[in-house]
Amino acid sequence: MAIDPLSAVPSFSKSAKREAFASFKIIKNIDLPMAWFGKPRFINKLDYEQDKVQPLNNPNKPLIDKFIIFNKKLLEAGIIDKSFNITKNYGINDSGEIILIDIGELFDDPIRVKKQLLDRVWDKNCVAGCIKDKEVREYFIKEMDKNFGISD
Repeated sequence: MAIDPLSAVPSFSKSAKREAFASFKIIKNIDLPMAWFGKPRFINKLDYEQDKVQPLNNPNKPLIDKFIIFNKKLLEAGIIDKSFNITKNYGINDSGEIILIDIGELFDDPIRVKKQLLDRVWDKNCVAGCIKDKEVREYFIKEMDKNFGISD
């Protein structure tokens, strides 16, 4: 018997809300510059505004290098973005710095962080596959493996 995909929507929605609330709590309690997250201003429980940035829709090698440095700083603080989705979750601010613009998918649980790193989430089609230039995509995967890849 096939599962009706619409029946999964309420469960997904609840899960996404739980994840967002947990992520917002991390942001509010972590001792990092709020500029790294676009200086979020919370309007209500789920809505927020941020500084205007340029999304990283079409990254190049130097931007990937900056992206890796930024994410290493997050990891040193004990947090990561769930997917490292460079083309959708990150932007570049007026100062030329990489920031996280999707602040609803942060992990700080060491077990979940390790799982994401072990799973090499950056090599999934929904992440690396969004980098249009093949050479840049291959560079992204290679550099992410080099900087974040871990083995059991």
